[in-house]
Amino acid sequence: MGSCKSIEENANAANNGTTNENENYNNDNIDRMSEIEQFPREIHIRFASFLSLVDTIKFQNSSRHIKTHIRLNRLQQELPGDIINGFQENGDIANGDNIYLRETFNPFLESLIHSVKLSFYYKDQGWGNRKGHVLVTEKRNAEGEDIGRIVAKSPTAKHHGERCELVFKPKPGLSYGLCYQVGGGGCHQLFVIDITLESFVHLPPTML
Repeated sequence: MGSCKSIEENANAANNGTTNENENYNNDNIDRMSEIEQFPREIHIRFASFLSLVDTIKFQNSSRHIKTHIRLNRLQQELPGDIINGFQENGDIANGDNIYLRETFNPFLESLIHSVKLSFYYKDQGWGNRKGHVLVTEKRNAEGEDIGRIVAKSPTAKHHGERCELVFKPKPGLSYGLCYQVGGGGCHQLFVIDITLESFVHLPPTML
């Protein structure tokens, strides 16, 4: 999933849109929520695994009891190598449309993880056709140069810079690639800076 709105903006918009509906809940709806609250923690986390990050945050905030079970927390993860400083790539005429691997990373706390968010600021050359993308790929071989399977892709880079978030759900035992596509035809460029990697994990009951 690629988005140029933040997780918080999406969650707030969703919550604002349902305010009136929540005020009109009848007794049946309240009783139904009470039944859901009675489920054990494992069921709540299993249910959250089928939800997007935004919907999981909404579910977590639906009651104090469920919040103590979901316990979704944001953890900053250090990026490998010099990728934290960003990068600039040029697209050539023949191979500019190819997708290239820039860096490989492994999400941590994979047994507790719900989602990973790769956030960055990006733009293209500032004129002409727009072709650039940033992608996240799923890799079975962390050491290989193959890009793997695409799991998230940014909107096409604009002439002016903007922030983008790519959110995905990692699978145990797999690595992930930060990839890019500049665009062919000559003179295309892609600038990516201010890159951050965050994991959203379910904290165990014993952790504060």
